Amino acid sequence: MRSIRTALIQFKAESRVNFTNPAILTYLVVPLFFVFLARHTLADATPEEQAMVVAMQVSAITAFATLTIFNIFSECYTERISGTFVRIRTLPHGVQAWMLAKVLFQELTFVVTAIFWVAAIAVLLPNAGVDLATAAGLVLVSVIGVLAFAPFGFMVGMVITTMYGFTAAMLISIFLFVATGGFFPTAEMPTWAGYLSLLSPFYWMGYVARALQLGAAGAQMEIIGVLSAPLGLGIIGLWGVIGWMIGPKVVQAMMRKETIGNLNKQRDSYRELSGL
Repeated sequence: MRSIRTALIQFKAESRVNFTNPAILTYLVVPLFFVFLARHTLADATPEEQAMVVAMQVSAITAFATLTIFNIFSECYTERISGTFVRIRTLPHGVQAWMLAKVLFQELTFVVTAIFWVAAIAVLLPNAGVDLATAAGLVLVSVIGVLAFAPFGFMVGMVITTMYGFTAAMLISIFLFVATGGFFPTAEMPTWAGYLSLLSPFYWMGYVARALQLGAAGAQMEIIGVLSAPLGLGIIGLWGVIGWMIGPKVVQAMMRKETIGNLNKQRDSYRELSGL
């Protein structure tokens, strides 16, 4: 119970700081960009093209939530350099409370984003065919995705200890999000790339969204020829089970290495690279 209370205090503090930071507007600008892009595209689209555009739109909503991986490992890097990790490991149940607070904040961020996104679709794309049940399903899938993929953010964040490692992880995250079918049909991709997408969590989040919107009739958009929400949720759940089986152990093991001596070395390395 003490770790939960500590996590809630940290969660409230992070929410207050981040939701008063202008950078949070990114999570509103991105949905508006995609909705206005879809609105422009739908104007002259054929019925088949319209179905594909709407499928891409809903896929983007849920695939966006997997950026929780990027958010968490970015915060891990920043907090390691700031000395937060050294303080966390000395507190009773500090690591568990810190992880829980991070997950809660990511849930809040992407739930707000998903709700804003589906609301923008309802107002700006009233003929898109995204009904209330589908909209609620998209928000729920975002919640599930954050919970399932958060441990991978922690694992990457704990392993990365250098600026070069952080940059590499950031580029890989961008590639996975943009190039692995997270929010567009894999049937339109080269065969090798389409099947490679099946290994990406970004793909399966978009897959479930398309299943909610199109049903089994949209199977021709998938390289595997099947579009099933239970299948997609099952695979996302498997990712989550594996992640939470391994993630906390990795975090605990790596936290033991967070000492004042290592912190000073990391800060010196950061200063050399940044020229400060």
